[in-house]
Amino acid sequence: MRTLFVRGIPRAFDDEALERVFEGEGMMRCFLIKKGERHKGIGFVEFESEEKAQDAMDKLNGKRVGDRELKIEFAKERTPFKERRKRKIQSLKESELSVKNEQDPFESLGPHAKVKSVAVGGVTVQLLP
Repeated sequence: MRTLFVRGIPRAFDDEALERVFEGEGMMRCFLIKKGERHKGIGFVEFESEEKAQDAMDKLNGKRVGDRELKIEFAKERTPFKERRKRKIQSLKESELSVKNEQDPFESLGPHAKVKSVAVGGVTVQLLP
């Protein structure tokens, strides 16, 4: 992998300031992760090769930049969106759900839920499979 994940980026930095930190290290591009107008103090830096990324990490990890200390690691590959969504749906199917003050609680569960028990007034009734 030739992309680094960088934490501890000073709030005053913009993309260009982050580029200046990594210039001369074989950096191809970088960007900050933003929330609204401000960045979250994290970003990604992509390099020409894995070796250049490793060298930059060795040289700059722990370096004090502005008022913060950079923490750098190799970026992790994300699971594809379809697979993440499938796992989320599966976990929702298996999770317990408490519905209060609903006229028809089963309607709010959706077509993928399996109701195993119902509690009314402190009494829980197990439903047949």
